[in-house]
Amino acid sequence: MLFVAIAVVLVVFFFLRFAIVIVPNDQVFVTERLGRYSATLHSGLHMVLPLLDQIRARHPMTVQAQEISDVFETRDRQQASLTAAYRFRILDPQRASYGSADYTNFLRELVRASQRRYVAAQTWDALREDRRSLEAEVLRSVDEASEAIGVKLLEYEVKDLQAR
Repeated sequence: MLFVAIAVVLVVFFFLRFAIVIVPNDQVFVTERLGRYSATLHSGLHMVLPLLDQIRARHPMTVQAQEISDVFETRDRQQASLTAAYRFRILDPQRASYGSADYTNFLRELVRASQRRYVAAQTWDALREDRRSLEAEVLRSVDEASEAIGVKLLEYEVKDLQAR
């Protein structure tokens, strides 16, 4: 009888330990039930089914910042070294989880491709004199494409632009 009582207590403890999920204030969790999307858990206390549900992704809901540096070739065949910083936020955690394998790398490659496309179409003098149009063009083109993965590019700023 004592053995059965201990077994029941252990099963209940196991169930409660893995059934209660506490999501911090600045995060959201994406859960799957049997391998398929189930729910997005926002901050607070949540109950899940321990053997059926699992947390697939944990996303910060705060503004994230990254810096990128690369060398591009302008229209007049001059090498330009460009360092830029950008800030972004996740708008849809489900699309950020399932839209691409890694939304940060996807966004970085979108920014890099937009930079390359804009720099390749400009001469060195035009690029050096007008950084604002580069910032606006990268922001516009990345914003259109990043909507598919549930991420919003909030700010893009050219930190350094030099000829090589």
